[in-house]
Amino acid sequence: MWVKHRTDPCRTLPNMPSQFDSEPFTTLALPQLFRTSSVLHKFSFGFQAIPALEFAFKNERITLAVVGAVINPPMVPKGSICKELKVYPAECRGRRSTYRGKLTADISWSVNGIPKGIIKQSLGYVPIMVKSKLCNLHSLPPRALIEHHEEEEELGGYFIVNGIEKVIRMLIMPRRNFPIAMIRPKWKSRGPGYTQYGISMHCVRDEHSAINMNLHYLENGTVMLNFIFQKELFFLPLGFALKALVGFSDYQIFQELIKGREDNSFYKNCISQMLRMVMEEGCATQKQVLNYIGKCFRVKLNLPEWYPNEQAAEFLLDQCICIHLKTKTEKFYLLCLMTRKLFAFAKEECMEENPDSLMNQEVLTPGQLYLMFLKERMEAWLLSVKVALDKRSQKTNITINSENMMKLFSMGIDVTRPFEYLLATGNLRSKTGLGMLQDSGLCVVADKLNFIRYLSHFRCVHRGAAFAKMRTTTVRKLLPESWGFLCPVHTPDGEPCGLMNHITTVCEIVTQSAYTLSLPPLLCSLGVTPVDGTPSQPYAECYPVTLDGSLVGLHEHCSNFIPFSDHNQSPRNMYQCQMGKQTMGFPLLTYQDRSDNKLYRLQTPQSPLVRPSMYDYYDMDNYPVGTNAIVAVISYTGYDMEDAMIVSKASWERGFAHGSVYKTESIDLAEKIKQVDDSLVFGVKPGDPRVIQNLDADGLPHIGSILQYGDPYYSYLNLSTGESFITYYKSKESCIVDNIKVCSNDSGNGKFKSVCITMRIPRNPTIGDKFASRHGQKGILSRLWPVEDMPFTESGMVPDILFNPHGFPSRMTIGMLIESMAGKSAALHGLCHDATPFTFSEENSALEYFGKMLKAAGYNYYGTERMYSGISGVELEADIFIGVVYYQRLRHMVSDKFQVRTTGARDKVTNQPIGGRNVQGGIRFGEMERDALLAHGTSFLLHDRLFNCSDRSVAHVCVKCGSLLSPLLEKPPPSWSTTRNRKYYCTVCNQSDTIDTVSVPYVFRYFVAELAAMNIKVKLDVN
Repeated sequence: MWVKHRTDPCRTLPNMPSQFDSEPFTTLALPQLFRTSSVLHKFSFGFQAIPALEFAFKNERITLAVVGAVINPPMVPKGSICKELKVYPAECRGRRSTYRGKLTADISWSVNGIPKGIIKQSLGYVPIMVKSKLCNLHSLPPRALIEHHEEEEELGGYFIVNGIEKVIRMLIMPRRNFPIAMIRPKWKSRGPGYTQYGISMHCVRDEHSAINMNLHYLENGTVMLNFIFQKELFFLPLGFALKALVGFSDYQIFQELIKGREDNSFYKNCISQMLRMVMEEGCATQKQVLNYIGKCFRVKLNLPEWYPNEQAAEFLLDQCICIHLKTKTEKFYLLCLMTRKLFAFAKEECMEENPDSLMNQEVLTPGQLYLMFLKERMEAWLLSVKVALDKRSQKTNITINSENMMKLFSMGIDVTRPFEYLLATGNLRSKTGLGMLQDSGLCVVADKLNFIRYLSHFRCVHRGAAFAKMRTTTVRKLLPESWGFLCPVHTPDGEPCGLMNHITTVCEIVTQSAYTLSLPPLLCSLGVTPVDGTPSQPYAECYPVTLDGSLVGLHEHCSNFIPFSDHNQSPRNMYQCQMGKQTMGFPLLTYQDRSDNKLYRLQTPQSPLVRPSMYDYYDMDNYPVGTNAIVAVISYTGYDMEDAMIVSKASWERGFAHGSVYKTESIDLAEKIKQVDDSLVFGVKPGDPRVIQNLDADGLPHIGSILQYGDPYYSYLNLSTGESFITYYKSKESCIVDNIKVCSNDSGNGKFKSVCITMRIPRNPTIGDKFASRHGQKGILSRLWPVEDMPFTESGMVPDILFNPHGFPSRMTIGMLIESMAGKSAALHGLCHDATPFTFSEENSALEYFGKMLKAAGYNYYGTERMYSGISGVELEADIFIGVVYYQRLRHMVSDKFQVRTTGARDKVTNQPIGGRNVQGGIRFGEMERDALLAHGTSFLLHDRLFNCSDRSVAHVCVKCGSLLSPLLEKPPPSWSTTRNRKYYCTVCNQSDTIDTVSVPYVFRYFVAELAAMNIKVKLDVN
């Protein structure tokens, strides 16, 4: 019953199309890769949706419009010195630059409506997603990927900004174009008469522009329509909106609204009241209503002065109300439907819909956010051209011709910086807010700590930052309808619990919208009456059918890597999902080509003997995360209490869980000097005695050399002055220089000024390092026990790890016990076992299956063996459970955590020791520690900690007036005088015999001085 023989002959040849090419990995990064096909295809009509900019200039009307745009693949700029024109991702990682392509647009300009031509203009650079259609790695076979210094199984789906791999988060949004009935108590505070009932709709156009719109029910039975325009909230009574959309008479509107409620007199009165409000404002016709709305909203819309009020109102209806629908009639019928639903909801004839249910949600994919942001930046560019024109015309007299237009276009604000800012910080700087509920935390770093963690970035969906601050827990609950879509186990514990979920392996995010034009005729043929027709039955017995645009589907895998997870207590599986992402593993095969700030590497990884089917589906053997260890469950010595574990010293000496950390430092000499001076380069002064042993002639360390604290690290020269500077290695931990990359600049003519030095720090397990099995059983290495004192079995085998039996009863991780037996039988029979959950049941038990296999190999059915004490050699009375368990080494190491200080830096203001591990600071002796010493009655110890060891200082005080500030030192005596010692005297009392010295905290003297600055006198009573 093995999953796959590890000796399968055709597994490692890179040229063969590996199984990766076809299926699993690509689907993993699919939602991210969606940007590629879809954005380019949507981009074509995305820029058509950018409204033309019209403005007046010297009595002429000028119109600027984007009529075409194209993004080029990443290329070297023109005029650069290079062998290869294409830029590849590996180079951008090494040079800490951004992987980006040029955006070129065709701008048409016209004066007074007469077209004057089209100008091609570069709008800057936009980041390109790796492996997308525009990426230079697109559709390359595995061997070619290796030649370009990539992984053979490169997934793509991320951006490279300043050398760091960034992923745009997938966010959960309300389901598009669907009226959701909601109760929100805070809506009552929106104005007098507002209630908690409302119908909310997230309207999204085909090219992904979005806006949020609500209908509110008021206590007097009227309805308010509210929408957000450029981050401001606007309210419009429903009657005005309906009359502005269609030229129907009031009676026709009334008839449409009361469909299905012809007998409800309260409802009829409410509608009459709403229509009466419009009449009272003197608006009888559609034109008058448009004029009225335009007049009211015009201030906020920034439209040209020559637009009449009606046109301003049309703009408002087009941009803010049901924007996903093309015609006003459709908008009218939808608003009527929403109104009928709102009244039914307010009168409790229909249920509240759950906004936390997957049925009412969709996923905002990176491509949609990218496209919306790009469109908004292009609009902003058009506006910046107008601003540039206004500025120029104030200084000089400017005529509008194509030459001047080209000059103006080059003064526009390009899209490069805003895009890099969005991806580097995850903060959205947007005028409209893009219909999103949050403007920060949109991007995360795709850190390659290990492969499982890297994958989970691409499968994570976040509920949104707004929900993290909410005091309720309803948002975080696991609902039954998310079965099969969201992993029930893989969510962090603590603050983001239930908000940050991961989609299952079989779940996909639908990104292509379905073709729906043929549906309305089909529906009519199936018995649906069109909106403007009259059905054969009364309206109350008819159901409304809405079909209004995009159909949306939804889209983990960490918990798939837990063997026998169905035998474990649920929280343990959740812990393992988090710990699996903190494991030191083997995250990539291209260590030589990477320049990540920090990479971990396990030197002796192994393939697990017991593994779920998903392990092979994702081909995890290429990126293993642990070691098979012989584990005996025994309480031996006292060094294994409370989750500590004993490791055999012999196993450690043979390389058990050995690892190293790769750290890369990027050194750019251009940043060392403030002027634009180009004279700094790496190098050494010939015959410099300080560096003769350590550095090469180029001023850099030898590859493979060991750097200790205080060794010369690199040296550089100032060519104009001939000075040489040496930088020394600052870290207390010694390291080996792994490799050095010399980097140039964007145009390829950089001098020898920028290098990346990668250092390898050996980190073999020490006491205090953290380990874990795959069942959430974490433990700390407490002793490396000499092998001669370890217990041994009859065959002479010594376990690698001693695990305390008290770790099982309360945690109920039976999966680990089964794994131990399965691993033991796998090792004896030479195969790998399938540990997919739910393969065993009550009838077909795992214990029986593996027990029989152990028995067949000549071992005890229950996996226990007789053991002998390593200290006395006496046989132990109890049978000891021993087997093979896959152990992971976690990245939390003592070397990164320990903090120690004797004396050191102090704060400039308070003179107290500073805190923080990086600056050799102390650990704060806080309020609670003080309470503990008070409770013990050790007052002298308290005095020592908080005074002598902190900021004790000797101050002069005047006993008479009690002032700390008035005692000053006398002026120095003239040179001929014989008195040498200067006295302190009080400037208030003008006496020197009233001065005494006291020991006070230095911060108290500072406090007294601050109070004096506020005119508050502090008087000390000195006895």
